[in-house]
Amino acid sequence: MTSESARNKGQGRNPLLDHPPRVVPTRITCPSSTTIWYSSKWQDVHLDDGDYLSFEHILVLSTVVSKSSSLKMEALIKTQLNGKEPSEVIELQLDNCDALAIEGLTDEFSNLVILALNGNALSTLKGLPKLESLMSIDLSDNKLSASLDVLVKRCPQLTHVNLSGNDIKEIEKLLPLKNLANLVCLDVMDCPLEKTAGYPKKVFEIIPNLEYLNGLDVNGEEDEEDSSDDVVDEESDDEEVPN
Repeated sequence: MTSESARNKGQGRNPLLDHPPRVVPTRITCPSSTTIWYSSKWQDVHLDDGDYLSFEHILVLSTVVSKSSSLKMEALIKTQLNGKEPSEVIELQLDNCDALAIEGLTDEFSNLVILALNGNALSTLKGLPKLESLMSIDLSDNKLSASLDVLVKRCPQLTHVNLSGNDIKEIEKLLPLKNLANLVCLDVMDCPLEKTAGYPKKVFEIIPNLEYLNGLDVNGEEDEEDSSDDVVDEESDDEEVPN
C-alpha cells in the first residue's frame, strides 16, 4: 500500500486497523510527543498527525527516542541535585522517564539511601553504579526478567526492594536476593511468577531473612507499620538537628 492510498483509506482513523489483525502494531512516543504506529509487515509508518515515514527512518527514530529518555533521566538528576554535591543527596526520584537504561547515576552518590526508578522501560540493571549506602530501591513497572546479581553486588545494604510489575517468571530469579543480609521487604506483585502455586512460601524459603513479601509476613499477616517510610525516618533520625 502506498502512502497516498493509505491516506485516502484512513480518512480520520489509523490505517493500520484496515490490515489483518494477526499483526499487532507497536507504539512509540517520540520526544515531540508524536505517536507512531509501525509494523515490519508494512512499508509505511503512520503518524497520528497524518504524516508518514519510510522504514528507513525507524532505526534513526528509535535511537532518538532512547537518547531522549536518557537525557530526561540525567536532567532529573541535575534538577534534584539543585546545586548540591552528589554525596549530599540521600534520595533520588527518577521515575517515569521511559528510560531504556540507567544514565547519569554514578557512585559519587555515596550517601544515597532511597532510589526510585519505577515506571521506566528498564530490561537490565546495567549502568547501576555501586551504591553502598542504598537501603530502598523501587524498580516497579519496568521490564526486568533476568538475574538480579547486579543489584546485590552493587547495592549490598538494601532493606526494601520493589520489583512489582516486572517480567520475572521464575522464583529462581530472586535467589541472588538471599545475599542481601538486611533485606526486610520485597514486593513482586503483578509479576508472572505470581502464577506459581504456593510462591510466597517458596520465596520466604529461599530468602530466610525476609520479613514481608508484598506487604504480608510468612503467616499472611499485614505489615501494620508503613515500612516504606521507615527508611526515611531512620535516615532523618541520624541527621543533626541545629541548635
